[in-house]
Amino acid sequence: MTRIDFTPQPFIPHPLMRNAHMQTVLASWFRHNKGITYRRVRLDTPDDDFLDIDFAEVQDYSWAQLGDTAPIMLLMHGLEGNARKGYAAEMYNAAARIGYRPVGINYLLAQKPSN
Repeated sequence: MTRIDFTPQPFIPHPLMRNAHMQTVLASWFRHNKGITYRRVRLDTPDDDFLDIDFAEVQDYSWAQLGDTAPIMLLMHGLEGNARKGYAAEMYNAAARIGYRPVGINYLLAQKPSN
């Protein structure tokens, strides 16, 4: 197993962005999925439900470029999110740059399309 030392840095907001609500609103305007393509795979579950898995291909850090031995980072989104939100894209970019192959799982409440 590969271990990576992780030491979190303290968050220091910009002087004009000290309000947490403003940070949330502005982040949704400025984050984007530029440079990322997705390959979605649907997994059917035994209880007749499904999970949608998004394999994120980050520009210049594709799964093929990172190689089969690179570890996989699984992103699990927040309550109102999904695996293609801006904050997820930021995580995919960061993970790929340090050698992880990023993948996101979607577990939104949804109905399976009827045939």
